[in-house]
Amino acid sequence: LSVQGHLLGVEAGSRLRILAGLREQTPAMNPGQFDFRHHARADRRLCRLSAKYPDGVTVAAEPNGWNLSRITDRIRQSGQRMLQTVLSRETSGLGAAMLLGMRDQVSWDLSGRYVRTGTVHVLVVSGLHVGILATGLFLLFRLGLASRGATLLLVVVVICGYAVIAEARPPIMRASVIITLACLARFAGRRTIRFNTLAAAALVVLAWNPADLFRA
Repeated sequence: LSVQGHLLGVEAGSRLRILAGLREQTPAMNPGQFDFRHHARADRRLCRLSAKYPDGVTVAAEPNGWNLSRITDRIRQSGQRMLQTVLSRETSGLGAAMLLGMRDQVSWDLSGRYVRTGTVHVLVVSGLHVGILATGLFLLFRLGLASRGATLLLVVVVICGYAVIAEARPPIMRASVIITLACLARFAGRRTIRFNTLAAAALVVLAWNPADLFRA
């Protein structure tokens, strides 16, 4: 759903009444062109809605207090506001994209620059981000703040929570599963088998969305 203007009072998990135009996703028009319709179908988005005015979208029912989408969205919004207070206006959008996966604050012009220079991956939360976070947490807690077992469990909890906040895209989910299994194995005193761990991560990713197999 795209709306022209500022849409206020809508939270994740809300039930909406929408007055908008309906159309199919745009297919590839030329050979070799990126197929947006095929990409959207993998995310189960089969159509697009376009509202000319914010008044075309009204909230029919508010989400309940324990709605996971609502809680996650509020955490992401809080994180975005925190970045806006500690970073400049030009860099807060980049920070939200790199740390929270919120690329809507990055202008098309700036995104185009990253695409042309081949560095657009910087704007996406990847498995490397998750690995850096897990390593930093492990080193921080091992300074004496917690025991080894408690540190491993805390790393698992934080990493899984971060994966949910960052929208659990395939690279994030893959890295989170690998880190979780490695921590649990160390906690239990077992040796990790790298290929088995990677295979388990692949199974979790495919169980979440089988279409990701065709978008590697």
